Amino acid sequence: MKNIKKFLFVLLLCMPLVFVNAKEEELNTLPEEIPVIEDADYKAGDTVTTEGNFFGSAFYAGNNITSNSIIDGIGFLAGNNVTIEGEQDYLITAGNNITVNGEIKRDAIIAGNTINITGNIKRDTIIAGASVTISGNVDRNVKIYASEITIKGSIKGNVEVNAGIINIEETAVIEGYLKHNDNATINKKEGSTVGEIKLYTVRKNQEFKVVLKNTIYNFLTSYANLLIVALVLTYLLPRTFTMLKTEYTKIKADDYLKLFAKGMLFLVMLPFLSMILLLSSVGFALGLIVLALYFILAYISIIFTGYLVGEVIGNKIFKKDNNKYLNLLVGIFVIKLLELIPIIGSVISILSLFVGLGIIVEKLIIKKK
Repeated sequence: MKNIKKFLFVLLLCMPLVFVNAKEEELNTLPEEIPVIEDADYKAGDTVTTEGNFFGSAFYAGNNITSNSIIDGIGFLAGNNVTIEGEQDYLITAGNNITVNGEIKRDAIIAGNTINITGNIKRDTIIAGASVTISGNVDRNVKIYASEITIKGSIKGNVEVNAGIINIEETAVIEGYLKHNDNATINKKEGSTVGEIKLYTVRKNQEFKVVLKNTIYNFLTSYANLLIVALVLTYLLPRTFTMLKTEYTKIKADDYLKLFAKGMLFLVMLPFLSMILLLSSVGFALGLIVLALYFILAYISIIFTGYLVGEVIGNKIFKKDNNKYLNLLVGIFVIKLLELIPIIGSVISILSLFVGLGIIVEKLIIKKK
């Protein structure tokens, strides 16, 4: 049972969740002094400033992040203060203060406290924050969940919002419709252009609050259950997590892919074996045991993956060699939190499951020497 830092790398490469930055030039007309790197990039620290041009995705995490790179892939940035000055194909970012001043060539998912979009987003955008200001341009549809929204720029598609205050400045142009909750305060200034204004009832807004409450409850319950099981495992298998740290924190990306493949094969073959045993009179009891083992190992796989994620976060961001309990606490929390993101959360769940199972297969079943 060893290797979850690898899960993180697989997650970043397979999913793609990575960050890198570059300036205004196109990739095919870049000055020679700025190298083009045909690979993904990963950086973490207190202050992260990136320069470069990447034919791949990039992952950046830290306190202050400034991305000046060109990323021909997905840019995944998480930090306190996040600034995007370069170009990216896709953007997924979360933080306290977020400024998008560059160009996002396709879609963007942005979550934070204060969000300012002064650059260009070429396709659809989903935003969640306390204060959201759009001064730049969005070429397609926008969905926003915020306390206060201010629109000063141009939006070529439709805008759907759930907010307390909506400010439409005189420079704002919304070519599609603006659909908002009917209990919002809307301030529309003369000179602004909105194709059509639509309302939806407060009841839907209340339903959203119920969904949010249930989501938080389910998250905390699932997180607490995993932590309890993790603590039991640290007592029953104290050397397992030491093995995870020593054997799986420095493996290469190819090794992560091998773990992923082993976990996927295990996930397919074990239920098949169980069904064969259950259909035979002699092997029925063993089939039940195999089936139960299948669900148990699938459940605890995220614990091993979470431990490695916690180890990576401790070493890369906080520069500390954390104890196993803190690694489990932080790593499992990060995985469960990322699983809440639509679509991406499903990918992360699969990656953490397969990599964790791959570790189990490699160390407990194959008993690699």
